[in-house]
Amino acid sequence: MSDLIKDIFKDISSWSLIKVIICTCSAFVIYTLINVYAPKKLSRALNAITLFGIVATIGFYTISNRAVKTNRSVRLIPFKRLFTAKHPSFKTLWQNAFLFFPFGLSMPYVLPERLRLKRRLLLTLISAAAFSLCIELSQLVFKLGHFETDDVIMNTFGAAIGTLSYAAAVKLRERHDRIRQVIEPSADSEDEKIAFDSGD
Repeated sequence: MSDLIKDIFKDISSWSLIKVIICTCSAFVIYTLINVYAPKKLSRALNAITLFGIVATIGFYTISNRAVKTNRSVRLIPFKRLFTAKHPSFKTLWQNAFLFFPFGLSMPYVLPERLRLKRRLLLTLISAAAFSLCIELSQLVFKLGHFETDDVIMNTFGAAIGTLSYAAAVKLRERHDRIRQVIEPSADSEDEKIAFDSGD
């Protein structure tokens, strides 16, 4: 299982920037439509499973799958590497966003239904930022990698893109329900009219 996760992340890290963007957009549309038309209980269960899998996978890949380094490295200046010509910074930054994109897709569905839309989105972003910060701090404390503010920012940004899918799904579901409420009474009225005419 661990080898499979390594292979998946290795494959993703080799993707071009265009491929990452296309996959992000495709997942956004597909996930939105699934959650619009799927029953709410099924949607909630699938998103809970997805969220657990994403958290476990990210935790394993970014912490358990790292070799211990000799020194601790801290990079606090955001996006400094964008100005380094030898480093594929744009690609790396977008991949960090893509890593947390499923987190933003799934977590809003798992939160209590009594919470309003804005609060769900805000809690998802706070949770994504906190989770990313915990990973970076763990890498710093245990010398497993670099502590980078870029990673926290882009991880949170990726989750933010994912939350837009939830917001879109909520609006589309509300519109779908309104249309269905308009159509169903009309159909009932037609049935009543046919039954009345038959009685005559």
